[in-house]
Amino acid sequence: MDYLKKLHFGQDRTCAGVQKGYVQKVVLINRQDLEYSKIESEITEFENLESFAKHRINFKLKPNKSGILIENNQNSQIIVPNVNATTSDSIPRYTHALQFAIYDVSERSKWLLQTLSKADYFACVQHKSGVVEVYGFEFGLAPDGYTYDAGDGGAIIKLSSIENEFSLPLNYKSNVVGNEIAEFDALFDNEHTQFLYNAYTISYNNSYTS
Repeated sequence: MDYLKKLHFGQDRTCAGVQKGYVQKVVLINRQDLEYSKIESEITEFENLESFAKHRINFKLKPNKSGILIENNQNSQIIVPNVNATTSDSIPRYTHALQFAIYDVSERSKWLLQTLSKADYFACVQHKSGVVEVYGFEFGLAPDGYTYDAGDGGAIIKLSSIENEFSLPLNYKSNVVGNEIAEFDALFDNEHTQFLYNAYTISYNNSYTS
C-alpha cells in the first residue's frame, strides 16, 4: 500500500507552545566516512489506534571518523535550515537548504570554503525541541554561490541540494533511546557512539537479569 496517498492524522497545537529555532551548530558528514545507514519512512496502522509515523535515519561512521563541526554564536540565528517543495511530473521533490557563517582569512577557512564546493557530504542540525535533522542525505549539498568579504566579517554560506531530494529531511534516531543529542554533540564519532551503545546494552541486559 502506498501510505503517501492517504492522510493519516492532523495536528493540534492549540494548548501547547511551539519551540522555535535551531542550536547554532552544523555537523557535516563526509559520505565516504559512512559505515552503514538505515532509513525508515513508513506508517504503521493499528486498529482503533492512531497510526504511528516513521521518517527517520540511523547511521554509523567508520572507525576513527567523525563529523565536521561548524558552530556560530549561540545568541545569533544564522543557522536556519529550510525546505522548498516543488512538483515535477506529479512527483514531489524537495530542495534542502541551510546556512552558516564563515569568518577570517586563515588557511583553514580557505580550505573549508574550497572543500565545501567539491566534497560529497550531508548535514545534521539540532532543532531546539531536541530533534536532530539530516539534510541532503540522498544527493548531497553544495554552496549556492557567495561573495566572501573578510574585511566585512566573512560571509553567510548557504548550502542547497545538489539535486532535489525525494523526501523531507530525515530525523536522526540513535540505537540508544534518547541519545540523539549526545551523538550530535560528539559529532557522531564512531568510538563515542559505540561506547554509548555498549553501555546502554549492558544496562538494558542487567535490568532483566538482576
